[in-house]
Amino acid sequence: MLVLVTLVDPELFLGFEITKDRTVLFYLTLFGTILAVSRGMIPEENLVFEPEAMLTQVIEYTHYCPNHWKGKLHSEEVFQLDFWSNNVR
Repeated sequence: MLVLVTLVDPELFLGFEITKDRTVLFYLTLFGTILAVSRGMIPEENLVFEPEAMLTQVIEYTHYCPNHWKGKLHSEEVFQLDFWSNNVR
């Protein structure tokens, strides 16, 4: 209904108050922002946890890769015992 009336008188849209001192434009902005932020928080459906790929990126950035890590980047042993315990403190 508001859309049809707005076509006739565009000032009505800007001046139409839903609550005291709050126009339709205010609520469109508020709920549009909430929608944009909430959509940004939803992870991608095809996101896959690949510990080897992630640890390879860390190795490229830090240039730290002990010999006993080679070939075992995907293992729980490297992540929990070596990587996690040394770097989280």
